[in-house]
Amino acid sequence: QALPPCRSLCERARQGCEALMNKFGFQWPERLRCENFPVHGAGEICVGQNTSDGSGGPGGGPTAYPTAPYLPDLPFTALPPG
Repeated sequence: QALPPCRSLCERARQGCEALMNKFGFQWPERLRCENFPVHGAGEICVGQNTSDGSGGPGGGPTAYPTAPYLPDLPFTALPPG
């Protein structure tokens, strides 16, 4: 079974994406309601928290996460809502 995202990861994704989605007529998906995901450290394992101590992994350093959303500069055609 896949691990769910942590609530904080969902909230960061929503913060970075929802306004842009709304601009193009899309709503944040109901199945991605952040309050449905576990809180990191509350006993349930979830994805989204870097707990590396910096001693493992390739290169021996902690895993880095991007700090800004990636928006490719690609042409596209917006579809009408609905």
